[in-house]
Amino acid sequence: MSKVNAKKALGELPTPEKYSDFESSVLEAAVHQAKLIVQKATKESDEKLRVLLAAKSGDIVAAYRTEKDAALRRKTAGARQENRKKLLIYRKQLVNGLFAEATEELELFTETPAYADFLVKSLQKHLEKAHGVCNVLVRKADLVYADRLKSVLPTCDIEVDPTIGLGGLKLAIGRVLYDETLD
Repeated sequence: MSKVNAKKALGELPTPEKYSDFESSVLEAAVHQAKLIVQKATKESDEKLRVLLAAKSGDIVAAYRTEKDAALRRKTAGARQENRKKLLIYRKQLVNGLFAEATEELELFTETPAYADFLVKSLQKHLEKAHGVCNVLVRKADLVYADRLKSVLPTCDIEVDPTIGLGGLKLAIGRVLYDETLD
């Protein structure tokens, strides 16, 4: 290329002032394009949100109800179990009270003259089974009735049995044990 052609070609090249207009127009176009993208994205996300909320609105309420129903069932089950526990404790106290009352009544009975008659009748029930030597087991406090028991069954040996708590007697004939205790 000749020098003239080169100058001519260089003279036609844009100057920095021409570039500044171009730069600002490119930036304006980019900002405008970015605003359009943001608007479009906002519009699409709002639409998707509306669709999701419309589809899920009933599900949210149903999920809430299901959770509340489950919580209520758990609370009710806990209260029911607590009431059962209280009922069992009450029943246990009632049974223990009845047992204590019955024990007290039996202890009072063992101090009456009717108790000696009870021991004699208990031994008389088994007279026909008693052949030969047998053992009558009583509590230590009942040894005072030994003579009356011997009068019913003269061949018996009277012994103390520490396992008899409230009173009564046990009759051992051979390997058979007849339990006539109050316990």
